[in-house]
Amino acid sequence: MNDKLRIETAVEILNDRLPYQVGELYMGIDEKGYLNITMASISGDLKNISKSSALRELEEITLLFSKMKVASINFKTFAESKRVKYNLNFDYGMSDLRICSEINGLIDWQTDLN
Repeated sequence: MNDKLRIETAVEILNDRLPYQVGELYMGIDEKGYLNITMASISGDLKNISKSSALRELEEITLLFSKMKVASINFKTFAESKRVKYNLNFDYGMSDLRICSEINGLIDWQTDLN
């Protein structure tokens, strides 16, 4: 299935409050109604993640999400009707650790970084 079709399908799945993945982005609606857009850090070691590198990756998440909205007017309409929360996680195998989140330009750090 190509990404455009996956983006279109995302609206149906997310409306049912089920999680969905398109490319590197994992999406879901949380209990507060936020559309969570989450990506795992590219770093293989948490010690190698700094605040500046985390912010660059958070920017990449917002860029990928913007490209999805450009690719599908249906997805854009859906996304613009939601409050959006961007999340950067560190995937350590059996689970993941939230590094930081962004809502309306405000960064919330959940992990201490240099």
